[in-house]
Amino acid sequence: KGQAATLLTAPIVTGAPWTGTTRLGSKANSSGINLSSLSAVLALAACTPSRRRKLGPKLHSAAVGVGPRDRSLRSGSIVQDSAFALRSICGTRTEPYEHSELQTEGTCPSGASVSAVSAAGFKGRASSVNQDCVGVRSHTDGRWVACVLDGHGTEGHLVAARVSTTLPRLIGEALLQSSGDVPAALKAAFAEAERDLEEAGFDVETSGCAAAAVALSPDTGKAYLISCGDCQAAVFDSTPDGAFEVTCPHKAHDPAENQRIRAAGGFIDVRSDVQGLFSRVYPPSRQFGLAMSRSFGDLCVKRHGVLAEPSVMDLPLSEDSCFVVGSDGLFEFITPAEVVNELRTRWLAHGGTICAEALVSEARARWLREDGSYCDDVTCLLLRVGQGAFRADSSGESAHGSPRL
Repeated sequence: KGQAATLLTAPIVTGAPWTGTTRLGSKANSSGINLSSLSAVLALAACTPSRRRKLGPKLHSAAVGVGPRDRSLRSGSIVQDSAFALRSICGTRTEPYEHSELQTEGTCPSGASVSAVSAAGFKGRASSVNQDCVGVRSHTDGRWVACVLDGHGTEGHLVAARVSTTLPRLIGEALLQSSGDVPAALKAAFAEAERDLEEAGFDVETSGCAAAAVALSPDTGKAYLISCGDCQAAVFDSTPDGAFEVTCPHKAHDPAENQRIRAAGGFIDVRSDVQGLFSRVYPPSRQFGLAMSRSFGDLCVKRHGVLAEPSVMDLPLSEDSCFVVGSDGLFEFITPAEVVNELRTRWLAHGGTICAEALVSEARARWLREDGSYCDDVTCLLLRVGQGAFRADSSGESAHGSPRL
């Protein structure tokens, strides 16, 4: 973990207009993601070299897709003031590529669907700890919050688990109490989550997490894409040639980030190769390097310009709005444009859960093809809350019996 993602700065050319950005020196190929049939989805699993792992028994259900007919309740209250909630169990030691257990509680609102898949990577050991976490909440007044957290460092799974519990609640409260300035309220929510983390009692000196979130406010009629670190969130509609928006990862080689960190006494190592730019932030001691310029935790570089303050994009919310949130393990070798184009084409036919599983499997296959000895944890979260965008999920798709990859 810790290879910096390449810089998102240049417009992509796909033959269709859009408003996002893509990677310079992208490591993603242009062959596309084959989701045309269930057999193709299952075939993606064969990309994992069997010599790198020995699979044990199936540990738990790996993916969840919930719609209005999915009424499952799991142990442990996670709803509190929410009508519906979903979270992943972060930090369990599993075999490589195992999927995290997901808990749901409450009733998914009619017409909405949530699909989530989070898989441990391969990090050169017989067992792995998935440091990615998912946290989702919906409220009876129509507010939604959907977050992906990506931990790093020895305590990264604890950081991600803590933030996946506090941040969705704080964002939901910010939407309710914003007094008109929602972006400022959202930034305050991140600051409060950081304060809570620093008081939680475990070591966050050299451990932390990145975060990306989607927040939907019926009061303002807007969707907010929020990011801190190298997780990303995107919004798109089902129009084949429509535009989409995506957050950009925070990297120390971005000029504004670079200036702030250097002014605070941080050291930045920037390197370039055929795959793009890479950068790390170091304290003056040079004993710890962080591959992003914003994060939760990581106190040893917080004193030298790294922030827990997110970037916030606000966009009009429509009944056709669809969202994808992912860890950098998902987007390292698959561009946001590829993800959105495939979801537009395949979500209707296969449903959100099958698409999320296939994207995670494709990301894993590309990690192993490009890096051979390492695969990051990979998480994909899909959300649709309007009526009629993709009919497969509105029928109440459930993944409790879906195929494992």
